[in-house]
Amino acid sequence: MKWLTLVALLGVSAHAAQVGSSSLTDSVWTLTQLAPRGEVVTPGALLRKPTLKVTPGGLLTGSTGCRGFAGWAAGTGNNLKVTPLKLSGTSRCSDHALSLEADFVKLLESATRFEISGQNLTIHGAGTNYVTFQAVKGEQTVTGNPPELESLKADWQLTRLVYRGQPVNVPSDSALSIRETDDGVQVRGQAGCNRLFGKVNLEGRTLSVSDLGMTRMMCPDMQAENAVVDIFGVPLTLTQEGDSLTLRNGRGELTLTRAAKAEAAFDAADLAGHAFTLNTVNGQPLGKTLKPVTMEFSERRVAGSDGCNSFGGEAVWNGSQLVVERLVSTLMACPDDDKVPSLTDLLKERPSVQFSGRTLTLTAHDVTWEFQQQN
Repeated sequence: MKWLTLVALLGVSAHAAQVGSSSLTDSVWTLTQLAPRGEVVTPGALLRKPTLKVTPGGLLTGSTGCRGFAGWAAGTGNNLKVTPLKLSGTSRCSDHALSLEADFVKLLESATRFEISGQNLTIHGAGTNYVTFQAVKGEQTVTGNPPELESLKADWQLTRLVYRGQPVNVPSDSALSIRETDDGVQVRGQAGCNRLFGKVNLEGRTLSVSDLGMTRMMCPDMQAENAVVDIFGVPLTLTQEGDSLTLRNGRGELTLTRAAKAEAAFDAADLAGHAFTLNTVNGQPLGKTLKPVTMEFSERRVAGSDGCNSFGGEAVWNGSQLVVERLVSTLMACPDDDKVPSLTDLLKERPSVQFSGRTLTLTAHDVTWEFQQQN
């Protein structure tokens, strides 16, 4: 809808023109030459070449060779008009690379029409200015049918991370999960420290993450996390091969591997609509509380009382492991004479769950909480 509004303002309509053997929206394009002032320039071998991708919806993304960029394109036939591009991050490039970036951006923003011949794309700007590209070959080619969003809904292990051209060490517990929620399709996970979350949109092969947020813990090593957050800040081009998923843009590249599905000890749907009251912690009765310690499950949520404050959050199941996202609690002042253990602290540890008969058991770090079903 955002693009349609843009098109109306420009007074043009969208058209992903099919010319020759290739289409403007079918490939990732790598710059080969440009003529910013009517004189042909070929980037040197040591310079990182700019890239370009246009989705069927008109989203324009890529890399200037220094930074990622995003914008919108529209046109009729072979006419083309590009909105001012938004560059991402802070450039750390040489003067030659910055000069190439400036010429490249100026040419794109002055685009008037394009031509495609075989695997070559030419975008014409004002006067005799133009820029030429070639369709990317090899493993980065993204022609063919794009993946369906449904195929991305899974648990993924982050196995490789490249940021600003440099490999980054990936903590062993780095993982992302893409799932359907009450708020739409969400990505959640971590890259060594804080929990990340955001809304996922897939258009063709372009994946974008909006409303990106995270917890705010300070950890000794946050290099991988900071890189992932920055990379998610602009749209990514997606390539999926079997159980491997690659996401890349001008800022970096993530390689994800589909995690093996854990064997569930029970069907989590069996808990929906039931309430449970705490019986023991590590086999011992709980100390005195203002009210019973309880848990109640619905299809996608868990709520209850820790004996004083009420809490609630979204229940996500990884086999028999309970992950409570967006956990919130009231903030009543509570007596602590008996030093009662915290149920909300337990839920933050992603406990494993067993449900047998009318007994619900949560276990994390050798601490076991046993509840009895009440309805």
